[in-house]
Amino acid sequence: MTRLAVVGDVHRSLSLADIEALDAAGHDAILFVGDLPGLLHLGMQEVCERIARLRTPTFVLPGNHDGPSPIGILREALLGWHATASTRRVLARTEQIASWLKPVPLVGYSLHPIGELTVIACRPWAMDGRRASFSRALAHRHGVRTLADSEQRLCQLVDQAPTERLVFLAHNGPSGMGTDPEAPWVLSSGRDLGDPDLAAAVAYAGSRAHAVVAGHIHHGRARRWHVQRDGVHYVNAAKVPLRGWHVVLDGDDVRAANTR
Repeated sequence: MTRLAVVGDVHRSLSLADIEALDAAGHDAILFVGDLPGLLHLGMQEVCERIARLRTPTFVLPGNHDGPSPIGILREALLGWHATASTRRVLARTEQIASWLKPVPLVGYSLHPIGELTVIACRPWAMDGRRASFSRALAHRHGVRTLADSEQRLCQLVDQAPTERLVFLAHNGPSGMGTDPEAPWVLSSGRDLGDPDLAAAVAYAGSRAHAVVAGHIHHGRARRWHVQRDGVHYVNAAKVPLRGWHVVLDGDDVRAANTR
């Protein structure tokens, strides 16, 4: 049975001891759901270079803090648009992050077979299900501009996946997971922040969907970080600060673990 470690929004809380412990645990792969740097993007290179030390097969999906600037994130959240010059900077920073992570890949809209599973890396820079965030950068890097484009691409990946069981690696979770205060991807206002393109792809996969792992909405003791619905495991791994906390997905056994 393939065993995966899922690491949530790092936000710089990743030590060399954490890296060594993750490597020593015997996982078949390690999945990072994004948001690597600290406040104001401090420590990005340091975190990337630590992840690059991992010998276990590892995949990193960019979160909304991995490429976009703090000002760009605010503009996207409030206005829903990104200037051309800012888009160039997002793309340049993303390439820099990818170079710091090597040989660990920075993934998106891609397939990664691991044992009897295939990991589907979903939409990078996701932050709000009302739109495809940073659409100009998405269009340039991935040929995706809208949520409809993204849904189509994700469903194509489902069709192309070589294994029966699928794990969706995302930054933001899917829509439709609840609006109560303890739901995995809901704002304090009660608005479902989840991504409809991801939800549609999981529905399209049907019984092939085994798990969806994501982060983005930080949680403490109250938020449900693991929900099982219609045979699919939904995991919000964004416990902030991490302090070594992560999730282990071992078949139908989904459990919290700690490297410290």
